[in-house]
Amino acid sequence: VVSVTPALYGVIDGTGTFEQEDGTRVWWAEPKLVGLEEFRDRLKAALEDAGIPVPERFPTFQPHITLAYLEPGQEVPAVELPETEPMIVREITVALGAARHTLTFAELNRE
Repeated sequence: VVSVTPALYGVIDGTGTFEQEDGTRVWWAEPKLVGLEEFRDRLKAALEDAGIPVPERFPTFQPHITLAYLEPGQEVPAVELPETEPMIVREITVALGAARHTLTFAELNRE
């Protein structure tokens, strides 16, 4: 799925938080990448077709870049992210337990 998906491109646009089961919060930045949701849908379908279960632990898809883990009561840092330049994501790293696999997207054709 990765090798036939064109590289993703976009910007980082804003931050937010979400709470984890243990009470800590994740402070995150939001990537807005063209094609990310479609890539996720194709990847999920391919995993399911291969008989690999995809947990539905997180019912909504919230792409994010973790900036920090905040302890209960800890304030979000008073940091404003600068406006980002457009970026291209050419690789993705998949973590399976302790193993890491870096995969390369297809070339981006933005004609």
